Amino acid sequence: MPAIARMVAFEKPECRGRKIAADRPTRLDSSRRPFDQPEFRLTFPYLRITSWGKNMTLEHFAYVAEIIGVVIVVVTLIYLSLQVRQGTELLRSESRQAQVNNGLVGVYKLVEHPELGRIFFASETPSFAEKTKLQFWIIGQMRAREHEWLQFRSGALDEITWLSYRGVIYFVLGTERARTLWQLCCPFFNTDFVEMVSKMIDEAPYDDFWEKLEAVK
Repeated sequence: MPAIARMVAFEKPECRGRKIAADRPTRLDSSRRPFDQPEFRLTFPYLRITSWGKNMTLEHFAYVAEIIGVVIVVVTLIYLSLQVRQGTELLRSESRQAQVNNGLVGVYKLVEHPELGRIFFASETPSFAEKTKLQFWIIGQMRAREHEWLQFRSGALDEITWLSYRGVIYFVLGTERARTLWQLCCPFFNTDFVEMVSKMIDEAPYDDFWEKLEAVK
């Protein structure tokens, strides 16, 4: 028997006014092309596939495919959200580490040049070389604070971490001489940052840390 005559046709529940059993295959005319058979001229919603032994229409398959597509999209969105969260945490961690390194550099400079502490509050006028050392130490510290402030504004640094580093500004600009030197170099910084610093120190009292340190026995 020709192979095409053994094909199981896609059946329609009703054909030419009579019902065809869903589980009984229909033999095709081998002299005609399969898609010319009346059984193949079926509208989309009524097309049934009987080779699986189940009564499923193409409409059902479309629903299943749509559900699978939605599940894939949801899983993809969850994966991407996790990746973004991990990337954000990594960025913040790297930013905090950079701030720690910047802070340690300033500390090490004071260890290497302890005379900077006396220059901060000494009543006698320091030499030009001493003022230059203090001026550029202040520039380095304030540039680090400016960077942290920019990181905070961009969302790379959380507010609690920023506030902890912002407090260093009161220490760096804690004496009259330090604030005078800051006025000389502040035009080279971000104007919004300078405005923020001005609001911080305008009414802030001077810090007597260096006097207390000298008085320690």
